[in-house]
Amino acid sequence: MMEQVFQVELPEWEPKEPSQEGREKGSIRQVDNIGVNLIVRLGKKEMPVGDIAELSIGDVLEVEKKPGHKVEIFLDEKKVGIGEAILMDENFGIVISEID
Repeated sequence: MMEQVFQVELPEWEPKEPSQEGREKGSIRQVDNIGVNLIVRLGKKEMPVGDIAELSIGDVLEVEKKPGHKVEIFLDEKKVGIGEAILMDENFGIVISEID
């Protein structure tokens, strides 16, 4: 059995520019009210499990950061910037110095 081959002409395809209305509907503003975790990491410390098991209330964990050092800012697990911890009344605040 022989295969038949047909020649087909397709019309020219011209992509359409999205309308302004379409751009508004796809706007990032639609997600403005979704909550995400913004995390500021002051420092980290590696410790043996045995030492961790012996920790009690009042113990101090010393981290590698010193006062005035920069802290990392994360959006969930992704680093998004760097800042500096400051004291604001009775709370800490972060002054953003870099945004990735």
